[in-house]
Amino acid sequence: MSDLDDHAKRTATLHAAEKRTLEMIANGANLSDVLNELCAAIDTHSSGTSFVCLMDQAGNQLLPIAGPHVPSGFARAITPWPIGPNRGSCGTAAFTKQRVVIPDISDDPRWPDDARGLAIAHGVARLGPSRSSRKMEKFLAPSASLIRRHEFRTMKISN
Repeated sequence: MSDLDDHAKRTATLHAAEKRTLEMIANGANLSDVLNELCAAIDTHSSGTSFVCLMDQAGNQLLPIAGPHVPSGFARAITPWPIGPNRGSCGTAAFTKQRVVIPDISDDPRWPDDARGLAIAHGVARLGPSRSSRKMEKFLAPSASLIRRHEFRTMKISN
């Protein structure tokens, strides 16, 4: 299959996902279901596992709301997740309101030691990009792409 065919197939599947998502919204689907659908569509076209967190009303912690392919043990362990500097990708992004990419959590100082061990135990190798939505920063917090360790080893990273 040519690159052009791959691009056309990807475009078609993304348009189909967009249509499904808009239909869900029009039919009154809850936010979690809509975001899970979006995460699943993103996961189809990436080497990672996407997820989305909501910020609590006080703005102190994140609560995972979507990510159908995130390991359930990891999701439980990060619920709730504190917001602050050096609180991993999502906690740091929510705190700084800037994009955070952590290429390897095993040696990044933005990951606290207890959380680093937890993530590595669940096969997580890197997280990013994580971005806090400026337009909805009181409601939506970062989204991230979780790359598992076995995928990370074979992934070529270019600058």
